[in-house]
This record gives sequence, C-alpha cells and structure tokens, in this order.
Amino acid sequence: MRKLFFILACCAISGDSIAQNNKINPVARQQYDVANGLLNNGKYNECIVRFNKALKTEPNFIECHMGLGIAYTNLKQLKTANEHFTQVITHFPKDHEAYLMRGLNYYEMGDTLAAFRDVNAAVLSKPNYAKGYFNRGVILFNNGFNDEALSDLNNAIFYEKKNAEYHFQRALIYETMGNYRSAMADYDTVIILNPDLFQMKAFNNRASCKKFFKDVKGAIDDYSSILKKYPGNTVVLINRAFARLSIKDGEGACEDFKTAEVIGNSAAKGFLQKYCKDFFNK
Repeated sequence: MRKLFFILACCAISGDSIAQNNKINPVARQQYDVANGLLNNGKYNECIVRFNKALKTEPNFIECHMGLGIAYTNLKQLKTANEHFTQVITHFPKDHEAYLMRGLNYYEMGDTLAAFRDVNAAVLSKPNYAKGYFNRGVILFNNGFNDEALSDLNNAIFYEKKNAEYHFQRALIYETMGNYRSAMADYDTVIILNPDLFQMKAFNNRASCKKFFKDVKGAIDDYSSILKKYPGNTVVLINRAFARLSIKDGEGACEDFKTAEVIGNSAAKGFLQKYCKDFFNK
C-alpha cells in the first residue's frame, strides 16, 4: 500500500509564540522585529545574526530562541534548532508550537520516541491543535498503529475540515486498513479542495480504489486527469495501460506503453514485447 508521510513544518513565528512583554529593552525589541521580518522572508542566516544581537542586549528575550529554532530548522541544523526550542519550553512549558517543532526535528533525526513524546506534549498543551493531531497521527501510522492514527486524523479534520493534506493522510490510513470506500471519499475531498496536491496523487490513489471496485473506466479517467497536467509521468501511463488492457483496449494500452518507452521508462519496453507484438506488427 502506498504511504506518503508529510510533516508540516513551521517557517515563521506565530502570534501564539510571542509573549507581550513590555519590559523588553527597546533596542532588543527592534532587533527582534527586524529578525522576524528576515525570517518570514526566508533569510535565515541574516535573521540568526539579528536574533543573537537581541539576546546579547536582552538575555531573557526567550522569543528570540523560538526564532532561532525555526531558522536553524530551515537550515537543517536540527540539533542546534532543538537547543533553542528547549530554551523556549523551559521558560514556557505549555508552548505547543515549540514542542511540535522540536518533536518534528527529533523525527527527522530518527528519534521516534522523543518525537512522539514532544508531539504528544503539544496536543496535551493545546487540545484543539489540529496540526499536533495530524503529526502525531503520521508518526503512529508510520509505526503501524493504524487505529490510533485514524483517531488522530479524525480529530485533526474535526478542527480543520478543509485541510486537504489531512484528508489525504486519512485516506492513506483507510487504504491500509482496507476501507477503500472511505479512502475514496477522502480523495474526493482532496480533489475538491486541492486537485494539484502532491502532483495529483489523490487522482492516482483514487484510481486504485476504483479498480478495487471494478470501476476501471473511472480509474482510467483519473489517470487521464493526471496525464493532462503531467504527460511525462510514465508510472501513470503504465498504470493506465494495464487498466486499458483489463477492458480489452489493447490499442490504447499499447500506445501508453509506447509513450512511456519513448520517454525513457525501461520497464515499458518489456511490456511492449509481452503485450503489443501483434499491435505494432499490423
């Protein structure tokens, strides 16, 4: 079964993470504001300099550590990033975003236990935190806890009903559990909300579900929708070719195999030899 794990990362400081402390040194506050603007524009090295200048002036300006954690995360310096998120958590023990981002970094570094602990803490700190439920569900799914993962994705969608990524992930869970009808319903929602998501993978996955229910023509329509936008996708071409073979459309299937071979798919040559000798010898 196809599995696509996608972890939502933060790239800027949200309002929830910034304490309104009027006692902060004005010079440090100015440096912070400049640094935050640089961070929001993806200028990570420059913002690190500014955040550090603010901390030098005002060592207790903890929000700067949040900014530094985000900047180092985007620079893939995850260990350093987590040192700064730990500073935030030490001073703000219920900062759900710091817990989540530190947890996601642990996940990227391969420490699943620490990742789960932190993402779980994020959810406990903010019970309506859709992003927290989503990411905890991803970790659970990746480790084979499908029922628990489904529960978390249900919660994530309850709090953010129109998030296409959440519906896509829940569809993957449903497919793994063999609940293809529910998977198709979620893929339908993804296609309504964001048809281009993950290069239209919802169409591809929905097509597989349709084939399970013998709706081969519906599957072919979904493959064709992908190929209209991504005509060079040889995997989809081959999938459509086999779907066409199953309804005795040998000509259409062989045309798809041939197109895939011309683009450079090495497997397509073997399929041509196996299924299309008679067609090309006419």
